[in-house]
Amino acid sequence: MDESPFFSLRWKLSILFGIGMLFVYGAYFYYAYNEVNRVFKLEREHIQSKQFDTAQVLSNEAFQTLDQLAEGLAFSVEDADKEKKLSEMLERNGEQLQLIWDIENVTLFDQSGRLIGAWGRKLAISNADVHQVLNSEEPVHRIVCPDACFQQAIVPMLGQSKSAGVLSVSQSFADIIIKYKKLTNNDIGILVEDSLTSEDPNYTVKLTARTFSGLDFDILGILSKSDAVSRFADRNERLSFGDRYYELGMRRMNHSETNRAPFFVFVNDITHDIDVLNAKRRSIWIQTLLSFFLSLLVLSTVLWFFIGRVVRLSRAIPLLAGRQFPAFRQQVKTKRLFPFFHDEIDQLNHSVLGLAQQLELAEQIVNTNTLEIIEHNRNLADERDFINRMVSTAPVIMITQRMNGLIACANQAAADVLGEERDSIIGKLFDLYLPSSEEHHRAQLARLRNDRYAQRLQIEGRLVSKLGGSRDIFWIHAPFYQDGENQEAFVLSMGVDMSVEHIVEQKLLTMANFDPVTGLGNQRSFESELADRLASAKRHGGKLALLVFDVTPRGTGDLRFDKSYMLRVASRLKPILRSSDRLYRIGDNRFALIMPNCQQRGIIVLANKIIDEVQSHNVEIDSPNLFLSTGIGIALYPQHGNTVDQLRANAHSAMHHAKKDGFYLFFDRERNSQGNGKRRSEWQVLFDIAFDRDRFVLSYQPVWDIDQRCESYFNVRLCIRRDDRSLIPPDEYWLYAEQLGFAPRLERLLVVTAINELAFYNQSGNRISISIGLSGALFLDPDFCSDMAELLNKNAVDPSQIIFEISESSVIGQFVIAQRFVRRIKEYGCRCALNDFGIEFSSFFYLKHLPVDFVKIGGYFVDQIEKHKDSSKNLQLMVEAVQAFDKVTVVESVSTRRVFDVVKKMGVNKVAGDLIGKPSETPFIKANRVV
Repeated sequence: MDESPFFSLRWKLSILFGIGMLFVYGAYFYYAYNEVNRVFKLEREHIQSKQFDTAQVLSNEAFQTLDQLAEGLAFSVEDADKEKKLSEMLERNGEQLQLIWDIENVTLFDQSGRLIGAWGRKLAISNADVHQVLNSEEPVHRIVCPDACFQQAIVPMLGQSKSAGVLSVSQSFADIIIKYKKLTNNDIGILVEDSLTSEDPNYTVKLTARTFSGLDFDILGILSKSDAVSRFADRNERLSFGDRYYELGMRRMNHSETNRAPFFVFVNDITHDIDVLNAKRRSIWIQTLLSFFLSLLVLSTVLWFFIGRVVRLSRAIPLLAGRQFPAFRQQVKTKRLFPFFHDEIDQLNHSVLGLAQQLELAEQIVNTNTLEIIEHNRNLADERDFINRMVSTAPVIMITQRMNGLIACANQAAADVLGEERDSIIGKLFDLYLPSSEEHHRAQLARLRNDRYAQRLQIEGRLVSKLGGSRDIFWIHAPFYQDGENQEAFVLSMGVDMSVEHIVEQKLLTMANFDPVTGLGNQRSFESELADRLASAKRHGGKLALLVFDVTPRGTGDLRFDKSYMLRVASRLKPILRSSDRLYRIGDNRFALIMPNCQQRGIIVLANKIIDEVQSHNVEIDSPNLFLSTGIGIALYPQHGNTVDQLRANAHSAMHHAKKDGFYLFFDRERNSQGNGKRRSEWQVLFDIAFDRDRFVLSYQPVWDIDQRCESYFNVRLCIRRDDRSLIPPDEYWLYAEQLGFAPRLERLLVVTAINELAFYNQSGNRISISIGLSGALFLDPDFCSDMAELLNKNAVDPSQIIFEISESSVIGQFVIAQRFVRRIKEYGCRCALNDFGIEFSSFFYLKHLPVDFVKIGGYFVDQIEKHKDSSKNLQLMVEAVQAFDKVTVVESVSTRRVFDVVKKMGVNKVAGDLIGKPSETPFIKANRVV
């Protein structure tokens, strides 16, 4: 049962829906609240706009009245001596104009702009305005505010043909303020700049012609601030004084002078409006809360009721598990809420009631059957105990295995021989107890399991024991089939331990054929094995290599050579050999190695490893002036001999020459065992010249895609150009390159040159893919992969255009390093191929665990097809094995049309060889088209 705290589904749903409704009502409140504020703001802006429009209209009407009055005065006198007559009239009637028309100032100028006279309050009139009127003959309106604000209308006086002068009429703004107050019942004032006459020197402005009082000090304090114009001009701002709210705004009176006084100042008491707004806000808040809690209450009530039915059912289920069927029915069976229809919970209740009835009936049947089974088992147990006692006391091994090989039972004698408990043996595969050498035994046993009509099998074999070693057993395997086709069949295996007799025979055989110090085969077993291997190579057309080498102490120390050193050398060499290789000690300090089915490259790799192992053994020698050296002589069948004596003699001859340099040499009749081709010193000179003069070139050989009928990629090799322009292929110089230590440098040069040429071909629009063969010299180079990736990025080369080939011979002895190298290459996007599969150190283990994309099958199998028309079965098996691991198969050395047809029929993916195209310095020589 779940031990976590219980939390009711009712509360879960209530909280979930509550959170959902909280978001919904919160959104509604947010919208309604903002909408009320937005409407209030728009209303206030509209009111302010109307107030300003009203003040502006009143101002314009006053200007029009002044214009009409000035024109009336000008037309009231005759044109002759108009300035003089108008001046005399103003002298007589000036006070009447002030009383009747509220005129504060009348000023008269002649036609040259010279002042003739001024009546009333003394107001300054700009000469520029006077001349503007004279020039344009159009009236000019000004608002001047020396200590109070006045409207000033400057009007031209027109004579018969030209301007007769200028008349300026001014009126106080107080009348307009009073009219505004009467029309709107709102307060207004005019803000002017005046730091000299202000009551407080801190104020730089003052209010004139205002209709409000009591707030002057506070308003002036606000409007005297430096940011007052930007804060209040053309906008309204809400202010609060005590429990009252006011709306303050300013509008420019002179449109031509931006952000300069005078300004209309509108002050509105909006306390009542704010109270109404707050009331609306409170109403929205209360409505939202009440709606939320009411909805939550209703929803919780509904959920609580319906979930209650589920709760009753959940409480009844444990009763069903406890087989309390009557109590379960009483708990679940409730009166339907809606008698005219039903819902999902009603269906669930009905189904659970039916299930409870079936479980109750099934329990009754189970109880009855259980009693019968208990009685039957008691009888069977008695019979089983009797048989077990009889089988356990039998002096023979008795094992019963199923037809799939799994052990069903075993007696005590079998457990004693296998060294395990009887219970631990049951369920294991019988074949696991047979050693790897028992292939014939396994095959016979498999045939017995698969053939229903097979008779019993008698065979001598071995059995692996956990007590150590193995036992020689004489087995009798008999199939046992029960009546009926569906009954399980078994194999009864009975065996008698015959190990004592075999141990005596084995000891005698070991003493005659094995070296007592190292445990390796001796001279006798070596000659016998060499004869057998040579005969097999001749019969099957295979190859054979014989390596002979001495391990000799040298130096100035004590040259007495302890035999224990031979044991240490042998133990170091065994791990680096293939399973098919055989190592023998044929002298005091001499060893011989037989290598069947091998290629020259694999022999060279192994010879280098033997030399390294012997030299690394020097660290275990006690004397500091004593070290081990060796020289390896190599003889090949059929190149260096066709008989045992010839191979042995030629390998010894090559060994004596190789011991001088501590190296390895192949037997060569013409050059007296000094190597294939040039001496090492001559090759050293050749390599030095090639590096100095850059004589390394790439050769390209096409690989044909059988399915696509086109070139798939090119095999790229690094060749050396001779003085006569001919090329030395890697097969000729690679042996000496490895001996002289040039292998890593050459392989790096090959990779760099190939990537650079790929970049050139890509830029020219000729995209190709290539394969580069690696011998393993770069496996331990920590910088190779990163350097290669940097070079690919620099040249913008797609990593998938490159296939790196590694041979099986380079993997032997360093599988983990090779596996890591292949994985790093794959991580950078390149592809990999396993080369020479099936020729050198062929192993399906490598095929399974190396993440390669291609598998290249060597030319040995192709040569067999050429020699023997019926020898294609081996190649067919290799192709099927490779394709079973989902790898692309590539067959090399295809030189005739007949071979091509054979491999095509096998389902091979790609082929290469002289039939497709010979190596060339350019990849653009078309391959021979084959279908």
